[in-house]
Amino acid sequence: MLTAQEHLALAERNEQFAEAISSMPQRFPEWEITALFYSALHYASAFLASQGYNPNNHSLRNHLIGDLTSVGLDYQNLYRLSMNTRYRGMQYTLQQVDAIKAGPFRRVKAEMLALLRK
Repeated sequence: MLTAQEHLALAERNEQFAEAISSMPQRFPEWEITALFYSALHYASAFLASQGYNPNNHSLRNHLIGDLTSVGLDYQNLYRLSMNTRYRGMQYTLQQVDAIKAGPFRRVKAEMLALLRK
């Protein structure tokens, strides 16, 4: 079981990876979305760990984030987008990726960090 701090380190690392690949001459939207989702997952897991939870699957984590925070829909949207690109081969534009980062990802990250400071 990872600690909240360990989850935060992984969240930051995934976010840094998303940033790094977004600045490449050729962007890879599917990997940016995947990295943003996993960053959000670790921000959420950091909060959950601070509350004594250690969900071992996406379904339970999705449920807990929906019950314990106000960004459950944003988190589930990131999960869905990641599943779509990884397993269903759906394509997203660079503008969509930028909107995902500025919208649901930013909101999930901000809420999780705020809850961790309480």
